[in-house]
Amino acid sequence: MNEESVIMLSEEEYARLAKRGRPQHRGDYFSLRHPQMSTARRAKIFAPFAALKGFAEEVSSQDAVYEMRPPLDEDTVRKLDEQLRRLYETVRFHLEAEAVFFQVCDDPHHAACGRLGSRETVRGFVQEISIPHQYLRISGQIIAFADLLEIRIKDR
Repeated sequence: MNEESVIMLSEEEYARLAKRGRPQHRGDYFSLRHPQMSTARRAKIFAPFAALKGFAEEVSSQDAVYEMRPPLDEDTVRKLDEQLRRLYETVRFHLEAEAVFFQVCDDPHHAACGRLGSRETVRGFVQEISIPHQYLRISGQIIAFADLLEIRIKDR
């Protein structure tokens, strides 16, 4: 394409054209063969062609509220130790539990990355406890002992 065939519009010209809206074809052959489509239908057709794929998710991740890791007092540490010991002794019975843990922000585009995090909760059956590697696995989620804030064991 050569430069002579390119038409450049000024901002004023573009604004004037944009204000005009859609072309009007009333009663002519074109309007009979191509009736005007509703805005909702047009949106549905063009939605898969979003120019910025993942943009909405990226923006919403920036809205996430992160906090400092909460300190654990001695009483909480003792309770966690007791609950882990109980789970370790009964892991073969596949007890159901709920674990609240601290998840560090791992989004490299967020200012909180590696420094701040959020409280997360996972519920399900305890699948594994590794004392040497210091982790607990509930419903496929691996949680380091150091990240645990609370454990609730559902009694049968």
